[in-house]
Amino acid sequence: MDFWRAYEKKEGEEGFGGQLLWLNTGARPNASLARCRERSVELDPGKALFHQWNPKARYLIAKSIVFDLFVSFYDLNSKGIVAIRLTEPLIGRERAKVKKFVRSMRKAHFEMRAIGLQNNYSELVHSIKLLRKAARCELVEVDLFGDRTRHLAIDLLTGKPYSLLLENRIYRPGELVSTLKNEEFVKTKGKLSFV
Repeated sequence: MDFWRAYEKKEGEEGFGGQLLWLNTGARPNASLARCRERSVELDPGKALFHQWNPKARYLIAKSIVFDLFVSFYDLNSKGIVAIRLTEPLIGRERAKVKKFVRSMRKAHFEMRAIGLQNNYSELVHSIKLLRKAARCELVEVDLFGDRTRHLAIDLLTGKPYSLLLENRIYRPGELVSTLKNEEFVKTKGKLSFV
């Protein structure tokens, strides 16, 4: 299925951003933080990362995705990743830098993921289209809006995403509902920095 076409259709519908938008080939499996922690690279809000495969860092971890937007380009050929956690819309210089990282992976075959945001908070949605222009890519996962906090781990060897279990147990219903208020999130906003 062409997720880009499905995403663009949903984006044009009335009420877009008011409820969970989930496009995926199946449920994301779970992985425990205890298993991933030692061999991981963590990506905080407001940061961007370019990472080539390295056996010392097997996982990319993004904890507490709420109002921010996590976007990743995973290259199946080189096992490289460009990952971004936006807290503010992309500006020209930031977009150019992301484009440079993406283009540095030659003969790339990208899988793109867009995860995050809360209901009725669509300030960062336009950045998804801007990032799409940075790479010709296949959209393999969209998990936007809703009212829950997301914790994510991506296996840097295979590109497979996992729902990260911070307490090494399955969460009870309603346990991941976000308690962060937009006013609190606004205090963490900042320009994108590259690590």
